[in-house]
Amino acid sequence: MFGKALEHNHMLRRIKLALAMVVTLSVSVLMVAPAAAAGNSFFTLNPASGTYAVGNTITLGVSVTSGPTENINGVQADFSYPDTILQYVSTTLTGPFTTCASNSGGSGTVSLACASSTAQTGTQQVANIVFKVLSTGTATVAMTNGTDIQDSSLTSVWNGVLPTASYTISGTATTTTTTSSPKTPNTGSALVSTHPWVTLAGAAAAAAGLYALFTSIRTRRQSSSTTR
Repeated sequence: MFGKALEHNHMLRRIKLALAMVVTLSVSVLMVAPAAAAGNSFFTLNPASGTYAVGNTITLGVSVTSGPTENINGVQADFSYPDTILQYVSTTLTGPFTTCASNSGGSGTVSLACASSTAQTGTQQVANIVFKVLSTGTATVAMTNGTDIQDSSLTSVWNGVLPTASYTISGTATTTTTTSSPKTPNTGSALVSTHPWVTLAGAAAAAAGLYALFTSIRTRRQSSSTTR
C-alpha cells in the first residue's frame, strides 16, 4: 500500500515537471531563478528620476541592450515599488518581446517574463509601466532579484546590474480653470425691450415726432407761398 502511494507521488511529480517544461518552452524562455552575472547585456529605466505631484501619472520605460557579441531572446524584469505612494495602473509591451509567461503588477511588485520570436541585438524597448501618484514622499522603483536576460540558447547574458528609478512626489497637482462671465444673449426680445425704435411705445413716439416735423415744414412752405 505504502509502495503504491510512493509510486503515485513520483508520477505526479514527473507530470508536474513535464507540464512546467512545456509551458516554459512555449514562450521560448526559461526564467525560474535569479541568474548570476554572465554577460554584458543590461536593462535601462527611463526616466530614472523626476518630480511629480499627487494625482499625476508616471510612465516608466524599460529597455534592454545586448552586449557586443550577444543576442537577446527573452527577458525577465521584476520590480518593487512603494504601494503607499504609487499605484500600479498598467503594463504595455512596446517592443519585440510579446510572448509572455508573466505580465502582472500590483501590491508593490511588477513582473514581466517575455520572449521574442527572433533573437534581438542592440537596444530594444521592452515595456511601458504606468503608475499613478497617491501621496507625497520619495518613490523608488527598483529591479529586483529574479531579473534576467537570456539569449536564443536560453543562456543568461545579463550583466547582473539592477537599475533603479527614484521620483520626488510633491503636493496635489494644480489645474488652472478660467471662468468667464456669462454673456446676455442678443435675442429679439432684448432688442424690443431696450431699443426705442423697436418698442411699440417708442415707435409711436417716433411717428408722432416725424408727423409734427413734416406738418411744421408744410405749414412754413404754405405760408411762404401766400406771402409771395
